[in-house]
Amino acid sequence: MVVHADLSWEGPAGFDDEVEIAVVPVRLGTSSFDLRFTATVRSEPTCTGVTTYVSVTPGTHDATPLPDDLRARLARVAELD
Repeated sequence: MVVHADLSWEGPAGFDDEVEIAVVPVRLGTSSFDLRFTATVRSEPTCTGVTTYVSVTPGTHDATPLPDDLRARLARVAELD
């Protein structure tokens, strides 16, 4: 479940521009994690954003620990501070 999203514009992107978006985990908590999105056009920064997701029990809004397989996959590619 998305619980927070933040986006900062740094430069333009036009209708016909090819936008490249890199996605990297930047925080792993017990039941939540943050992904950083970095968009570029012709290698120039366009925007960056961070979205916080919380793992919940299906059919509820109750937080639950991240599944081990998800945590392992995120940790493999994470840029943690």
